[in-house]
Amino acid sequence: IPALTCDIETVDPTISIDAYFEYVLHKSGFVGADCIPNTEVPTDTTKCATGAEGQYKKNFEKFKQAVFKGKPDTIKQVLINFGAVRIYDGTVIVGWDAENWVTVVEAPIPVVVTPDQERNVDEDPEVEPDLLPYEYVLGTKAISTWGEVQGFVFNNGFTALRAALGLIAAVLVLPALLL
Repeated sequence: IPALTCDIETVDPTISIDAYFEYVLHKSGFVGADCIPNTEVPTDTTKCATGAEGQYKKNFEKFKQAVFKGKPDTIKQVLINFGAVRIYDGTVIVGWDAENWVTVVEAPIPVVVTPDQERNVDEDPEVEPDLLPYEYVLGTKAISTWGEVQGFVFNNGFTALRAALGLIAAVLVLPALLL
């Protein structure tokens, strides 16, 4: 993967920023906003920010992204086996009831936070990049409106093993229940 720059997708349109995200997630994971706030560019990513109340605990380290394509029954099975599902329109599905998906949607907050320092020394020193924080809104979307969709989940070796064991258990237990 070539070095990441702010204009990597315009320099080489075959390179997606997602490739970097997957690599960084697998190698480093991420910490909570109570440790390193999302309101500023951190000066040190190996410890919590000064005055932060959280603990330095890496989440999703060694996880990978798994892509799926399917209809509502597939989404339900993926939810059961792996947890929250992110659809490519940005919706995160966390569960369902009789008629609706229980969703979390990212909504931009109209407050721009300007960092104290530059994020990239190669950028124009006269222009400081801005950060746009987000809020997340819990909601519902009707299951009936969803046809076939594509999305992804995050997993590690353990979640894949858990899904395989669940399938084996279903194959062994279901016939016994039908007797």
